[in-house]
Amino acid sequence: MLRSETLLAWLLTYALHSTLLLGIAWVLTRRLVQPHGVRDLIWKTALIGGLVSSSVQVIAGIEPVGGSYALEAAAATSQSTELRPADPPTRPSALRPADPPTRLSALRPADPPTRRSGLVLALAGWIITALILAAHLLTAQFLLVVRVGRRALVRDAQLVELVDLLREEAGLRHHIRLTRAEGLPSPVALGLSEICIPDAALTELDREQQESMLAHELAHLARRDPVWLFVSCLIERIFFFQPLNRLARRRIQESAEYLCDDWAARRSGSGLTLAKCLVKVAEWIDTMPEPVPVSGMAEMRSHFVSRIHRLIANHALVTQPTRRWLVPAAMGAVAVIVAAAPGVTATRTVGRSDGRTGSATSQSISPAAIATRTVESSETRPATTTNVEFTVRPSDRPTVQPSDRLTVDAPPMTLAQIRQGRDTAAITALMAALKDEDVEVRRAAARALGNRRDPRAVPALMAALGDSDAEVRAKVVEALAGLRDARATDGLVRALKDENAEVRAHAAEALGELPDTRRGYSAEAQRVIAALASLMSDVSAEVRKEAIQALREVKGARLTDPLITALKDADADVRQSAAEALGAAEARGAVQPLIAALSDPAADVRHAAAHALGHLRDPQATEPLTRLLKDPNAEVRQAAAESLGELELPQAPAALLEAMHDQSAEVRHQAVQAVGNIRDPRAVPALAGLLNDPDPDVREMAIEALSNIRDAAAIDALVSALQSKDPNVRKRAAEALGERN
Repeated sequence: MLRSETLLAWLLTYALHSTLLLGIAWVLTRRLVQPHGVRDLIWKTALIGGLVSSSVQVIAGIEPVGGSYALEAAAATSQSTELRPADPPTRPSALRPADPPTRLSALRPADPPTRRSGLVLALAGWIITALILAAHLLTAQFLLVVRVGRRALVRDAQLVELVDLLREEAGLRHHIRLTRAEGLPSPVALGLSEICIPDAALTELDREQQESMLAHELAHLARRDPVWLFVSCLIERIFFFQPLNRLARRRIQESAEYLCDDWAARRSGSGLTLAKCLVKVAEWIDTMPEPVPVSGMAEMRSHFVSRIHRLIANHALVTQPTRRWLVPAAMGAVAVIVAAAPGVTATRTVGRSDGRTGSATSQSISPAAIATRTVESSETRPATTTNVEFTVRPSDRPTVQPSDRLTVDAPPMTLAQIRQGRDTAAITALMAALKDEDVEVRRAAARALGNRRDPRAVPALMAALGDSDAEVRAKVVEALAGLRDARATDGLVRALKDENAEVRAHAAEALGELPDTRRGYSAEAQRVIAALASLMSDVSAEVRKEAIQALREVKGARLTDPLITALKDADADVRQSAAEALGAAEARGAVQPLIAALSDPAADVRHAAAHALGHLRDPQATEPLTRLLKDPNAEVRQAAAESLGELELPQAPAALLEAMHDQSAEVRHQAVQAVGNIRDPRAVPALAGLLNDPDPDVREMAIEALSNIRDAAAIDALVSALQSKDPNVRKRAAEALGERN
């Protein structure tokens, strides 16, 4: 029976070696190595190599080139366990003068019961956790049998004969059983000699698809993938402290699927048949079951899309050259790890005290364990002092650096305090400059205070709102807008009545930026909102527009009436801003005014009104938006199509289906997206035709719309798209089939 120290040394060595091998495998397969056959061997070598190299190194007692760490275990009552690098060989005395011995009183022993019990508990914890996880794996195997249900032999003579033919081509000598199970969602390879298929495979797949399916699963048996998958799952659970084992298991499983796809595709002469079969199998899996250690044909969802794309492009038909040097190279890599990689060894430290001044024999002594202390021995006679003499090497002697006694006096003032003092002086000077006689100085001071955004300047800026110069007042309002300080509210409200339009516009913008105004619930906020609403009758269109933008930021306030009023403004920009604000506020009472705005003479207003109705999602807007699909402006038609897609209609209007053939590519794109949102099966033929649209964005959006429509015709259209001349269409079709299933 191995000692606990030896077992711990083996586990630590395995942790080092497996991390090194799996890390190298990750680097190689990340970018450098692309063939799946080579990647498969690299990951398998990394997974098993750590076990082999650590076992050989620990059991055989090999001293690696990279050195080793000693796991010390004392044999006497002063035993302790410590992991440290082993001491290098002592140099000859001729090369180094002997150091004078330093006499220390005794070696302070570690607490042996604590160290020993901690070691035992750690190993017991690993064993218990590993057993629990391994039991979970076996439970998963049992649940697989329960989920599959009763398996029966397939009686179809042609399929049985086909399996036998494939077995001979694969070079397998033992008989392969072909079974079926009602509760199986995907074909699987079981053990070493069984292929189990779902009942749907006998009724929903044609002969070519059945042949490609069986070839794929038989390739799994020929490669012994079920056994490899079980072993990798077992290693992953037993050595749970190594997270890279999970990555290795997934990469081995991934490479197995690609390599079996290649063999099946070469057997049939085309990857398209297997791709269609994979799509069909994925349809059977409505919900992903709990992962179990079997090689299912379409169980790995993460690589489903890339497999489909690879098969369509017939990359699987490219024959890879035979690399007979790979296995010897893998064995050589493990041998190099055994000889060179650092490891952990278990050593015994023997301490001896015979009542006389002598020396303690030890394989390695850590300097941290040495202390000057007198140990009183009570075993033979009380109050008897036993001295132990040690020779301490110069490298073990503690040193004291001069910096350990360095004392630094704190400066009288910190840099932050200096900067704060300078800022205070600057702010004070700028606030004083707001009262300067020179108007240019006042303008520059207001601009500088706005750039600094220091709240200490608020009172001075409020006083400057009464400046005689309009540009100074405008700069002051801009500075207050940047501060967003509630103390500026009264001054900004007064500025809304300034004789200068620029000042009024800046004041409206600043009030919209105040946090209290945006919340819109307090009495102070309601006062500000009322003041902004009064600007709807301002003589300046720019002021009215800024007031609308400020009201747009307010939450929880009833702003429908002033914004509806602005929908009839003489200025088109104001009407556009009002329509956008009503949509952003989701003002339900504005549906009819917005519908009326769809007839506005300005295209920008019609565009904004159409977007706003989409935000409101009111079915009353269906007919007016449908009529807008004939608008002479393409952007307006595009907005109408987008809003129709947001109304949650039960079926697409006929005009929307016609808009998929609009002369504008942007309108076609938006109409296709809207039809996809509505998910109307009647649109499938038109969408299938758009897969050849001259605009690439329209083609890709047609794929997305087909993926949203839950109809058999949509699936057929996506499968047909896998043969498109456009590589992006083929890729998007494969992705859509993967996302759909």
